Amino acid sequence: MRYLMWTLAVLCLVSIVGLSYLNRFQILPDLSVSPAGSLTFKSNSQLSNHINSYFESYHSSKSKRDYVCAHHLWAQDDRYAYVDLVCGMFERSETGEVEMLYGFRAPTRVELNVNGQVENFAQPVDGRHHESDKRRLFPKSVLKRSKELSTKQPWNNIHLLALQRMTTDL
Repeated sequence: MRYLMWTLAVLCLVSIVGLSYLNRFQILPDLSVSPAGSLTFKSNSQLSNHINSYFESYHSSKSKRDYVCAHHLWAQDDRYAYVDLVCGMFERSETGEVEMLYGFRAPTRVELNVNGQVENFAQPVDGRHHESDKRRLFPKSVLKRSKELSTKQPWNNIHLLALQRMTTDL
């Protein structure tokens, strides 16, 4: 009896590790998450303001410097917003131009509460697990849309936001 229980435990462990390995190394490429409810692809200005404010506050508090964030909304379901997020730190040069000191861009799954406020977020890791992490975080239809909407819009928006803020701070 004890031998049978150990055998079953080992088989379960091997199965879990095996499936994880297959997913992680893209041997089973169609494993992806399903949306939480129906997907919508419309932009929402109130949600956009919540997302930008959340990430600006989050990154500014971590680095003790002011960040500016912008995003491009790919889709939204009942629980998440899926965005192309861009954040950066800016300063005014001697010539008066707004220059980016540091910036990054990351596909981001934003977790929303019932009031549409940001509660948490997740981003794929860099490196060899990036693609499998994207499949774990984003529904297949969102990944397809993200490729169709690949754009420089967030980079343009973040520079405009930084310029606007620095002009009002004068």
